[in-house]
Amino acid sequence: MSIAPRSYDIGADDPRGWMWLGLSIAALALLASGVGIHNGFAYDDRWIIVQNANAHSLNRPWELFGTTYWPTTRGASLYRPLTILLYAAQWVFGGGAPFLYHFVNISLYVVDAVLVLLLGLQCLPRSGAWVAAALFAVHPVHVEAVANVVGQAELWTGLVLLSAVLIYVRERQGGVTIPRRWSIAIVALYVAGMLIKENAIVLPALLVIAELFLVRDTRPWRERADELFTLLVWMTMFAVAFLWARTRVTGEIGAAEDRSADPLGQGHDDPLRTAHVGHAPDVLVLADVADQPVAVRRQLVDGRLEVVDLESNVAQPELVGHRGGRSGRMGGADETRELQPGTSVGQPKHDDLSAGAWDADDRVEEFALNEHSRALDLET
Repeated sequence: MSIAPRSYDIGADDPRGWMWLGLSIAALALLASGVGIHNGFAYDDRWIIVQNANAHSLNRPWELFGTTYWPTTRGASLYRPLTILLYAAQWVFGGGAPFLYHFVNISLYVVDAVLVLLLGLQCLPRSGAWVAAALFAVHPVHVEAVANVVGQAELWTGLVLLSAVLIYVRERQGGVTIPRRWSIAIVALYVAGMLIKENAIVLPALLVIAELFLVRDTRPWRERADELFTLLVWMTMFAVAFLWARTRVTGEIGAAEDRSADPLGQGHDDPLRTAHVGHAPDVLVLADVADQPVAVRRQLVDGRLEVVDLESNVAQPELVGHRGGRSGRMGGADETRELQPGTSVGQPKHDDLSAGAWDADDRVEEFALNEHSRALDLET
């Protein structure tokens, strides 16, 4: 039995009259995020973009699909090739400056907020859809995703998920079978989303929820399930292919990583990692000073810090600790010297090294380890 095409006025509101509502939501999103246009590169932006050669060129872009998201010097983890490709394009066209990245972030946020409005208009009264989109546009939980460059992956993923769910709900209202072209569009968005950020893999579950709670269809559930089943089968096939590619490139399906064989911390965004030194409750402290990794460990006798491994024997043993936002130093700026394994660099002056530490370059975390990887208090 064929079903007549529906008109767009089916539902709680007519989404065709959304222009002024959309402009108001766009304005709110812009006001909430526009100040970030002047931001620079910060935190993980440095490792994933500024110091990542893969994100600096559009030459041989297909090779990105065989590389990890984090560069090899920082752990070679996660699989987001399309994200790196997008970063590379912005690096090339923006001359390596942060402005274009932040412009794209803000633009994506505005688009995402408008998509929330359009989705709301499919299932809520006009006023309810506007309020939901307005709350999304001004909610402070989105600050990190918009203000940091690498948060762009989340904004792209949001655009993909919102667009796919919007297409599905719009085309299914009134019990209409989704045209093949829109089914293909949903699957294409799904594939792109997973290659941007793995969170997009949940899209099939979102479509099932949308079918249950947002779609108006009076047909029996069995008929509705049969139509959705075909789409889900195709999406599952591509999800399996994505997980296979991710495993081939990263060696893992999930995000957990074994750092026990990486005592110098080259496998993470932070230059300090935890590591077992034999089976003793020893403490390995790694400081990245002027891009020179320094590894020291606490002697169990007197609590002094002893150099145990160095990538370069020239380093400045200056660690800056923190407690309640107040800094304290171990060593001074005049202590630049050659350090060989076994060199003692004195007792730490941190109030509580187990609470974490910051080096002069940016960030150094400190972890105390025992056999169960539990933190120890380093107060002497």
